[in-house]
Amino acid sequence: MTIATLLRWTAFLAPVLGLISPLALAPLLAVATVGAVGLHVRRHRSLPPLSPVPAGLVVALVLWGAISLFWTPSPGYGLFAVGRVSFILLGGLALAGLVADLPASERRRVAAGLFAGLVPAAMIFGANIFFDGAATEFLRRFADLPAYHPNQMKRPATVLAILLWPALLALPRRQRVVALPAAMAVGLILAVKSPSATAAVAVAAAALTFAAHAFYARRPAVIRAVASAIALAVLAGPLFSLAPALTHGQAIETYLPSSFLHRLYIWSFAAHAIERKPVFGWGLEGARAIPGGADLKPIPVNAANPDGAGSEIQIQQQPSLPLHPHNAGLQIWLELGLPGIALALALIVYTALKIGRMNVPPRIAGLCIAQLVCTFLIAQSSYGIWQGWWLSGIVLGAVFTTAFIPPSGPQPDAPTIRR
Repeated sequence: MTIATLLRWTAFLAPVLGLISPLALAPLLAVATVGAVGLHVRRHRSLPPLSPVPAGLVVALVLWGAISLFWTPSPGYGLFAVGRVSFILLGGLALAGLVADLPASERRRVAAGLFAGLVPAAMIFGANIFFDGAATEFLRRFADLPAYHPNQMKRPATVLAILLWPALLALPRRQRVVALPAAMAVGLILAVKSPSATAAVAVAAAALTFAAHAFYARRPAVIRAVASAIALAVLAGPLFSLAPALTHGQAIETYLPSSFLHRLYIWSFAAHAIERKPVFGWGLEGARAIPGGADLKPIPVNAANPDGAGSEIQIQQQPSLPLHPHNAGLQIWLELGLPGIALALALIVYTALKIGRMNVPPRIAGLCIAQLVCTFLIAQSSYGIWQGWWLSGIVLGAVFTTAFIPPSGPQPDAPTIRR
């Protein structure tokens, strides 16, 4: 088996597993990483080189997380997180470097694998969200599957949102003029109709970012604006301590989804916890055991329509911090303090600025920055950032994007992901 064959199967399985079992993305990435690195070592008798800047930032982040185990209230979870994050991020950098070295013919094979998995996965996803679980109910005739529930489509919606952008990058050149806007529109419709409001907002914002980059003459300014907005959004995280006071009141709460209302109270608790230990943080995975996090607090929810808005507000008892803040920036700052959030921001901003330095057609740079925006927005409102399946989904999306950027893309003076 060659690296290209392994990656083609990985590309095929990623959207399929993202639809039926998103948690399986972690073992999928693990198999792809070990397999690709093993094939490279067998052929070259050396480990694949890593890009020094992102690799250095990842190593520094992981080392700081390991040091924080001395004061985290969850040392066991933290120790596992050190190993998991190290393997996923450093392995992802190695995998991206190997994929970037593939010839054009093998990159097309990887693209074919992604389309072979993503198109039917999107069709099944669409059948479920438009026809109330029609695809799942049909499959239940042949397999012992649980009954359909709309919430089952939330994680698949985020996975498909991440994979949309590398798929758009991989479109054949002759079909781009018509297929790219059509495919982007289909992706946006699926995201908006899905039960994941986060995916809908992320895909819409990413599409607007792509449009701004495509039609605004000063394209580097768009990318710098994105990098600045991301930095400001993360650094303003402690201001969420004011959120409940600003949104309190029947006139506002009635028109906010209950899941978002609960998020605001979670983010407020996390922001207050950051204020107590802003420099060193509570330690890796410390969000699981922060004093008061498990305490039930009265929180307003739209009880009559929990996933919608415009219903009657009721007060329910909800935990102040259920395991993690559902916000990557807040979680990193909460657990790893100022050094952790500075390293994470440096990695994100470096990636954004690197996109701006690529000597590629505007379409390619626009799709890359759109993927960064989409991923960031989902990470800022859903899931724990150290969760293996979610971190693996982010890395897989980045690896596939790397595969579809022309090899002559980066400028000679710009560090590439494989050097």
